[in-house]
Amino acid sequence: MLRSATRWLEQGEQNTKNFFNVIKDRGAQQTIQSLKKASTDEKLTSMGDILHEPRSFYQMLYTPDAIDLAAVHSLFGNIPEEAKLREMEVERLIKPPTTDCFLLLLDHALKNKSPGLDGLPFEVYRYLVSKFLPILRLLQQLLTDALRGVFPASRKQTRMVLLFKKGDPELLKNWRPLSLISSDAYLFTKLLANRFKPVLSKLVTPYQTGFMPHYLIPDNAWLNQTLMTNLRAAAPDDPNVSVLLDQEKAYDRVNPTYLRMFVL
Repeated sequence: MLRSATRWLEQGEQNTKNFFNVIKDRGAQQTIQSLKKASTDEKLTSMGDILHEPRSFYQMLYTPDAIDLAAVHSLFGNIPEEAKLREMEVERLIKPPTTDCFLLLLDHALKNKSPGLDGLPFEVYRYLVSKFLPILRLLQQLLTDALRGVFPASRKQTRMVLLFKKGDPELLKNWRPLSLISSDAYLFTKLLANRFKPVLSKLVTPYQTGFMPHYLIPDNAWLNQTLMTNLRAAAPDDPNVSVLLDQEKAYDRVNPTYLRMFVL
């Protein structure tokens, strides 16, 4: 598993074919035989209890915490003008995708990827689009509608699987939830990602190395290690301390209201 993780890391923080192969190879190890109840540490072994505990755990996890709206507005009021997109840049982000743009998205979509609730892998999409022009037009229209904020009800549903990380496998906090979205939803997120790339340098601090093109999360770790090594040599008697902060389930705790206010 360490070698698999290393290969995944070397390829960047993307859900590449290698990542999904790791999931398949470890499928037999992902079966949950028992769980500990988060509130009482009671061991659960019956199928009914095992199914109920994740529902309660993730319902609590995904319930957003309240935010301070005054603090949010104060934060937004201090965003420098150079960090805001111009009208022309915004128009490029939301313009309807051309046929060539859509076909390029589909051509670069992941192969051998587990589908979401639609059950349709990209191989099926490629075949249908190559044979039936109305299917191509329909999928293009779905992306255009999404750029206007119009989504089908299915976009609000995902298939979630749990991947064991480390520690006690009977504790749900040691499992990583992975949401498998439908293929059409993936194409929309990929379209947005491609369009944001040219303007990301304006919106994101250069000190963020995670999930950025040409960067890796360990870049900052290596930089800090270099700084600490230099500090030990230059000032060995100075009482300096380095602190690593790791927020539990950080992405799940981003308040959706705050996110919408920030993006829109």
